Amino acid sequence: MTSAVSFFVPPPASAATLRELHAYGPDGAGGFHPDLAVELDSGAPEGRGALATMDGLVRVVVDPASPGTCALVLRPAPVGQGDLGSIWPRSSVCFVYRNLDVDSVAAACEVAIADAEVAASGIATGSSVERISSFLAGNFPIYVSAGDALGDASSDGAAPGWARLSLEIVFLSSGLGAGEEGWSRVLDLIAPAASTRRADPVAFYWRVKSGAPKLALLDGHEDHRLLTATTRRALLEMRDEYDQPHVGVIRVHPENSAWILHDLTAARRGTVELASVPPEADVPAPTTYVVQVGPHVFTELPSGDEAVATPSLSIAPPFHWALQCIVMDQATEVDNWFSMVGPRGGLPRYTEGNRVTPLIDGIRTYERLFGALNTVKAPEDFVYHAGWFLQFDFPLLPDIEDSTFGQEVEKLSTQRGAAIAVLGNGFLRFDPPELLWPVDQNRTEVEAINALPTGMAIQDSNIPFPGSHHQKLTVIHGQKGAVAFCGGIDLKDNRLQDTRHLGEAPYHDVHSVIEGPAVADLHATFVERWNAHPNRPGPLPAGAPLAVQNAGSHFVQVTRTYGPSHQHPFAPNGDLSTLATTRRALQRSQRFVYIEDQYLHPYSGGLPFSDAKDTLGLMTDLFKALERPSFRFLLMVIPESTGLWADFADHYRQLRCRRRDFIAPLRDAFPEKVFVYSLRRESPPAEIYVHAKTLIVDDVYFRIGSTNFNRRSMTHDSECDVHVIDGALWNGGRRLAKEYRIALWGEHLNMSGPVGAALEDPEAALRFWQEPPLGARVRTYDENDGAQGPDEALWSVIDPDGR
Repeated sequence: MTSAVSFFVPPPASAATLRELHAYGPDGAGGFHPDLAVELDSGAPEGRGALATMDGLVRVVVDPASPGTCALVLRPAPVGQGDLGSIWPRSSVCFVYRNLDVDSVAAACEVAIADAEVAASGIATGSSVERISSFLAGNFPIYVSAGDALGDASSDGAAPGWARLSLEIVFLSSGLGAGEEGWSRVLDLIAPAASTRRADPVAFYWRVKSGAPKLALLDGHEDHRLLTATTRRALLEMRDEYDQPHVGVIRVHPENSAWILHDLTAARRGTVELASVPPEADVPAPTTYVVQVGPHVFTELPSGDEAVATPSLSIAPPFHWALQCIVMDQATEVDNWFSMVGPRGGLPRYTEGNRVTPLIDGIRTYERLFGALNTVKAPEDFVYHAGWFLQFDFPLLPDIEDSTFGQEVEKLSTQRGAAIAVLGNGFLRFDPPELLWPVDQNRTEVEAINALPTGMAIQDSNIPFPGSHHQKLTVIHGQKGAVAFCGGIDLKDNRLQDTRHLGEAPYHDVHSVIEGPAVADLHATFVERWNAHPNRPGPLPAGAPLAVQNAGSHFVQVTRTYGPSHQHPFAPNGDLSTLATTRRALQRSQRFVYIEDQYLHPYSGGLPFSDAKDTLGLMTDLFKALERPSFRFLLMVIPESTGLWADFADHYRQLRCRRRDFIAPLRDAFPEKVFVYSLRRESPPAEIYVHAKTLIVDDVYFRIGSTNFNRRSMTHDSECDVHVIDGALWNGGRRLAKEYRIALWGEHLNMSGPVGAALEDPEAALRFWQEPPLGARVRTYDENDGAQGPDEALWSVIDPDGR
């Protein structure tokens, strides 16, 4: 089966009954036409009608400035949306008709209006006049089939004797339902001034005419005059990582010609005309074009699987080539997401060709860890693991009793001769003495590893008071090459959780598995710490392990925290690259910031807030983000309790106090943009303790690691994180960041699976946090509850500054 496609105007009886008013694209005067506009002969037998392009729902957009006219929005039915994927993969579009005569729309749609099932929406159903009036007011949609009459074009703005009609093809997020919330978002996206991505209607119809899979022109439309009566253009559209028009100079190289410079502007929507064929003229042979913009990489819009530095394509008019670009440069600071602030121990700014898989909650993490351990087969293989807490006696696979980490590494050492090296935190040093973490933390596990034939382990207390080695990373070299794990999940039985969060004290956490060149950076992080330790049993080879090359489309920066005050041999001046790259991401944010964090108290300056007292700068960065008109929300998920500190009243109050000092100024200044939640399971009732340390910005960038949003993690303890940007796109958003956000939100909001499609558009999906659906686990956090005055001496122990 194929979806039928109709031209948006009837086939004219003669050449004189249809003419182009303007083509889609640059208008030649520095502006842009987001639509294809035509004029129809009002006196022609077929009139001046508008036709439904595909099967779907049509709804009226009222124009208060012109009461006699309206616009219509046609959203294709799900099957049609899927079939449009043969042209625009994994995307959702709508067709917007502008300048229709209101009375004719009522007449053309009267039967469909009468048949519409709208009673559930509270729309008046008792009177035909009332239903028509309600439809024309934009209150509900009607279903139409491809080729159905929608109404007549209005003569407003047209030459005498002619009527004017235009068509836009606008890209939307999927999941924007027919309800009022989704419709409100659609109206924002299709507004004439909105910079939402659009497609050239002429190029679209030619693609269908040329035999696009799963799409076919309606009978009688195969030789529609619109194909020849319009300007056919080869257009190049360039957009940035926020899916906004790219502004700046680009270089285009047509084959057999010199490089041409084009100055793209916002007014021209980042679009340039590469070639143009006037109405009735023959189409020339295809030309190959190569594009280059400084240190950028490019991915084809709306959805593409890879990013390349110099894209090229052979095209002939009509064609609309749309690319999204993002800066990827190892050397300069300008416009990069990844920071160069260091030192970073010789690590590259980033690596490409990686595959990063976010692992939500412990069971999924341990499953992947167990699978990686089982690729270790030979003496040249190894397992390196660093953790804050080591527990080797619980099954990584809950249904298999003999699947503990201790059993696995014992087997790998005794039976396969693989090297096992473990760095366990020695102890967590605090005052007063009752808070001193036992000196034998991880001692049993360290001794067990050292007893293995090829095992070496260190109980690492080489950290300044009052600190800890908090990195949670694993590097495993097996017969399939090396992989690495990095995140917030320790080897501990209370982390053995899935998305259901069962058990008496449920945890929520995130980790990640990394394949590709970034494995070498995590390997170097482990080895440099090991080889610099004064009590190491023996050195480890520093050479990078063999990892899978071109594993995926992900750009990855590995960052660490090492306190400058401690002067580690491998970081004598410290390493604050996690703080630097986190700040860079917040400073680049344009739409939203999403944070999950165990602590969330990066500001220690007290109330009222002062940027002069914001020594980390994170709160200042968030204030500046919230002030941007384009920025929609800051959403944070934290634990209601305070974990380790809950049993110590003074410490509990300090944590609540510092959280309040961070959250309250933001929420007071931007009450419509700042949202803070905790998680709770209803049956049986229990808090879901948020132990995650992750950040997502604009569906472009995300960070997973061991670093909390607090001073200790950012400047003092040893930490390790991965920062990820996907070179691939999904409907204009960086694919992995968007998928990761949807997975997290789906878990918290009880919207996993197909219903999660409603979460694709983050601005529209915010309503599910404000009005949680049945089964959601989110609870509004009250930052004032339990917070008292600051105690600076105690706070310097709880949250020390390592600079």
